[in-house]
Amino acid sequence: MLAVGLVYNDLGIERGVIHFLQDTPPYDDIYMHLLDPLEIPLCCSTIHLQDANGRPRTCIAVGTAFISRNEFEASAGRVIVFSKSVGSSLPVVTMMTETNGAVYDICDMNSCLVCAVNHAVHVYSVRSLRSNYLV
Repeated sequence: MLAVGLVYNDLGIERGVIHFLQDTPPYDDIYMHLLDPLEIPLCCSTIHLQDANGRPRTCIAVGTAFISRNEFEASAGRVIVFSKSVGSSLPVVTMMTETNGAVYDICDMNSCLVCAVNHAVHVYSVRSLRSNYLV
């Protein structure tokens, strides 16, 4: 599965969307996830985590920013982690957290997510894929 982040303008309001595509030709759409109004995707990363049973699981992490014309640098964003739902090829939101800035990059390291948020590095502990939150 591939993920592509796009931004479109809907009646003057910018809004992001994440398109999930088949990873083989003809790369058809599998699913489309709309982000909140004024939220745009900045990065999509493939990450490797463990589920609650300790089995490895490949997920897609998306870093976003909420844009404001009055800000030089975004003061809010989110990390959203998607994984395939059990028994289906559709991605679902597995975990999500809000950040105090734009999320420019995400990578996994020792059951943690390392994120570039504005001019800082934030490390989030991943308790399990069933926890639905990052600490």
